[in-house]
Amino acid sequence: MYSSREEFQQDADIWLNYYNTQRTHSGKYCNGKTPIKTFLDSVELAKNYYIEKAYKKKDVKKENDEYILHQLDFMFANYGQRNEK
Repeated sequence: MYSSREEFQQDADIWLNYYNTQRTHSGKYCNGKTPIKTFLDSVELAKNYYIEKAYKKKDVKKENDEYILHQLDFMFANYGQRNEK
């Protein structure tokens, strides 16, 4: 039993770090990689998907390229670094 929320949070953070960054996973797309490695390997694919999806909309023009790329970078930036601590 935990005596404080902080004590519980500390253990939860340690467990989540292990779960996502150290243990391998046998899921469909993990193939023995850690979940965070699977995610980071798919970031470029996800960016391309969102760019393609955005260009299919009629209101998106070429001058919006930088804005779209900036938004995608913001969405995916440093995800792995924050969770690998």
